[in-house]
Amino acid sequence: MSSVGFNRVRFTKGAGDFSPVIYLDIVDLLAYVRSNITVSGIQRVVVNLIADGEAAAARNGASFVLVAPEYDRKLVYAVDSTAVQKMLSALDDARLDRTALDRAIDAVYSSRELVFPAADDVFVIAGAFWIYSDYDILMAMRRRGVRVVAFIHDLIQISHPEFVHVDATERFRRAFVDIASSSAGLLTNSHYVAQDTKRFLAERTTMTLPVSAVPLATELPARSFAAMDRTTSDPRIARLLATPYVLSVSTIEIRKNHSYMVKVWEELIASGDTAVPDLVFVGKIGWDIDPFISDLARHENLGGKLHILSDVGDEDLATLYRHAAFTMYMSFVEGFGLPVAESLAYGVPCIASDRSSMPEVGGDLARYLDPHDISGGVALVRRLLMDPDELAHWRAQVVAHFRVRTWAEFTDDFVAAALSVPAPRAEVCNARFASGEIHGMGRWEVARRDARGESLGYLAASRLHGWGGNDDWGCWAEGANATLVLATDLAPGDPVTVQILVKSAAGKPMRLGVRFGEDAGGDMVDLGDLPNRAVWRRCNGTIGRNGTLALRFDCDGDCGPAGYFALLAIAFARSDDIEGRMAIVETLALDRHRMASPARLPRRKARVTPISREWVDPVWYLETYPDVQLLGMSAEAHFEWLGRRLGRRPNGSVD
Repeated sequence: MSSVGFNRVRFTKGAGDFSPVIYLDIVDLLAYVRSNITVSGIQRVVVNLIADGEAAAARNGASFVLVAPEYDRKLVYAVDSTAVQKMLSALDDARLDRTALDRAIDAVYSSRELVFPAADDVFVIAGAFWIYSDYDILMAMRRRGVRVVAFIHDLIQISHPEFVHVDATERFRRAFVDIASSSAGLLTNSHYVAQDTKRFLAERTTMTLPVSAVPLATELPARSFAAMDRTTSDPRIARLLATPYVLSVSTIEIRKNHSYMVKVWEELIASGDTAVPDLVFVGKIGWDIDPFISDLARHENLGGKLHILSDVGDEDLATLYRHAAFTMYMSFVEGFGLPVAESLAYGVPCIASDRSSMPEVGGDLARYLDPHDISGGVALVRRLLMDPDELAHWRAQVVAHFRVRTWAEFTDDFVAAALSVPAPRAEVCNARFASGEIHGMGRWEVARRDARGESLGYLAASRLHGWGGNDDWGCWAEGANATLVLATDLAPGDPVTVQILVKSAAGKPMRLGVRFGEDAGGDMVDLGDLPNRAVWRRCNGTIGRNGTLALRFDCDGDCGPAGYFALLAIAFARSDDIEGRMAIVETLALDRHRMASPARLPRRKARVTPISREWVDPVWYLETYPDVQLLGMSAEAHFEWLGRRLGRRPNGSVD
């Protein structure tokens, strides 16, 4: 059974060596090349950090190590950088046969060596952080003094969920909460994403942590420049070069707004404009785009003027850029908008969307349109087609004034920014938990709180030691002793009343006690015998230093198949805060002392019982919600009062 604690195997630094080590996680890249033969977007960032990271770290007085952690086992493995470089080189030949690439990937894994990041080191996740199922290792490293730094490419799955599958949105939101809870700081690929991230943290969470922008590079692969004037061997591209065309490069999906360009071309063709150029889409076919592709096919791809290419290499893409009249990129939202920069780097004018980060990337050299304004697009494209001198002047301006930002410059800035992130409070995560609310332990909690408009955060990163892996509903204690430490909005020394939702694991009841304080030196509070079902237990104690609530659970009983006991949720309030305590009671009463799962999950059939004064069992009610007595009300009277407060009487319960 795994532990939340970190497995200390060996240090990578020699005695007396206090220079920091930057550990770059490449798990995402390794997973990606297992099923892909080209890198783009997020993976290209990681590839270039690999290429220039060691030199950049050395210039900043640090070392640079590539790692492939096992997140589920909470182990960090260094991998040989030479083996990684050979793997990346094998990508070039994998279009014909990926046998060599697969062998190179296996060689990377064979080179693994267990390492232990130490205090002041930096652990960097620059890839797709949301692919991991377990983030406990990050909080464990943080408590050892390691600075965890994540690179945020965009928050589109949160800010624009209409463009993403609902399951992906919920997974990303929860993963972002996990990564932000444990990180010392966040870096972003644009100033737009930095502002978006700060806004989300301020409006939807209680977390405060540094967020800095490190804009992406706009440098093109060296072989792309060399290929611009070569003769293509692809007959599809050779045919395109014989006629004028406008190019659009991106994954073909709803968010990229390819339908905008199709509508512009339809109007140009319908209005009888002469010499309407072809329209070329280059990119992989994305999700939920089949109706769009089918509709194009029914209309014969704009009478043969539309061409869709999904498997174009860097050299042929360079050739397509070189011969394009101009490019268009009308995406609704981007984190960076690399196709805008890529077009300008090739010296090709770009018409781009005026949303999100794209004006930041294109500056004064691109021209911008509202991605909903079809008539504006028709007018601008028509003007450029009718006035070749204007287009030629624009192209000359791009060639003369666009400054390419190199990957080496990006990596230098990235490494410097990562090393400048200050060490956070090690004992607690970044979330500050509010009194008067119920805080769940399980992964479902983020969706539950999001549905209620509450701040997003949950208890997973507050487990100090003694816990097993977190589950959707909560977490089992894998030892007879387990500790939870969380930052609160209360002051040190405040008297606090805590409600705890727990259950035993064994077939027979077990006894559970809890101590307050970081050193667990307080008196034991007996929570009584726990049944093999979830029950709320109440205890009183004191808020510790820095406003933390530290709880050490001590279990007297047998270990069950999953663990000793399970923690599902806690709630707390100052002992003299009647309103805060009653807010908890109201929530418990509405949920009938259960933690609700997200609405999207399958529900068992509910047995609805009409609620009335006669229905309420006062003995059960006052035993379960003892704070009701603080109001001087009977159980029946409180139910009536709660109904009036809601504007309706509670109308049922789920058994």
